[in-house]
Amino acid sequence: MKFDVENTRFYLVISLVIALLTGGGIYLMVSNAESSEGSVRNEVPKTLVGTWYQTNKLDSGVMMQAQVYRNGTIQVDMRSNDGSHSHYWMGSFPSHRNPNVNFKTTSKADPDAQKVLKASIFGSQDTSKRFNYKRGDLSFKFTMMGTTSTIHLRQPYKMSASSKPSPKVKTAPPAKPRPTATKTKTPTKTVTK
Repeated sequence: MKFDVENTRFYLVISLVIALLTGGGIYLMVSNAESSEGSVRNEVPKTLVGTWYQTNKLDSGVMMQAQVYRNGTIQVDMRSNDGSHSHYWMGSFPSHRNPNVNFKTTSKADPDAQKVLKASIFGSQDTSKRFNYKRGDLSFKFTMMGTTSTIHLRQPYKMSASSKPSPKVKTAPPAKPRPTATKTKTPTKTVTK
């Protein structure tokens, strides 16, 4: 029996897409961190620029990740646990906006990027994509094979140095000094005739 790499890759990709769209598997909450009191923090980032990670249900090997750049663009990729990725969207994005103000925006596809996206397995063929931003949550609609789901992204939560709990460290008593080994010289025998 001959192993067909292309068919195997095709079926693997289809399986991952179905799992992503149906929302099965692991749950990753990157931005919401529990405080010592047990409540969940819903932090608003200081800037929209940076890396955003999917926070709603994911399958066991694929997630969406976005990069918002200072030059007013966004790139969204599908990433797998094995390190591979496929470009999904590249277009305009108002990275200068105040992250404390909710907004909706229509991203226009980058014409040069459209060539790259056409070659990508998961590349969007749309000329525009709607993004919604609300209190640190960036979301958009993802459609594949007739199924649409909403992808939610957040920037990682970063604790300030002053809000980090100090670790409880037990100190051990100082260790006793170990005796040092000394070299002894073995006398040499002199043989006389």
